[in-house]
Amino acid sequence: MKCQICFKGGAELTTACDHHFHHQCFIEQCLQKKDWNLSCHRCQCSLAQCHFDQENGECYVGLSHNNKFTSHYKISRESKIIIETNKQWPQWIRDNGRLQSRKLFPLKYNICVS
Repeated sequence: MKCQICFKGGAELTTACDHHFHHQCFIEQCLQKKDWNLSCHRCQCSLAQCHFDQENGECYVGLSHNNKFTSHYKISRESKIIIETNKQWPQWIRDNGRLQSRKLFPLKYNICVS
């Protein structure tokens, strides 16, 4: 598949709206445009997913692909500031000996930081 941004082959990210991108091309475009909803560059569909880390009380926003969740920014609970980050979690976690899928929530509203 060809990437919808650089138009080169080998796109590994297929979005829910069935568009194809290189993961790095997609994220660079989002960060350059300050697109905190991680919208599809073809149809503007919001693709961001949220993961709340209970250990540190922070909300991480990113994309899920290749059986892992990669956060691209976090929102701190105390300061409500958006901080660019690159942290990864496996899609599956062990809880009391059981294998469970990590809970990710889609972002349904625009993020506005003032």
